[in-house]
Amino acid sequence: MPKYPFSFYRVLIPLTVIMAVALIAMQFTSEIQWETSDFVVMGIMVLVFGSLVEFARVYWRKKRYLGWLIMVIIAIFLFLWVEMAVGIVGSPIAGS
Repeated sequence: MPKYPFSFYRVLIPLTVIMAVALIAMQFTSEIQWETSDFVVMGIMVLVFGSLVEFARVYWRKKRYLGWLIMVIIAIFLFLWVEMAVGIVGSPIAGS
């Protein structure tokens, strides 16, 4: 049994903060124009990748490599986020 059990709150709090920042920023600038689908996709991404980080933190046996694993998960998240936003490699998920 892990020392610290999986905490879904460690995933939901950053999710709420990210969504709130985007929603508040939309009220003050026209440069941020998220639609409902953007909020849904970002919510799913943060939920999935946050859960992966939390599961790795709790259940990964080799703590020596935990930092590297979390950095890889975060790098994949950031790559997908940037790809969906601006299409840096021109994949079908770029939205254009």
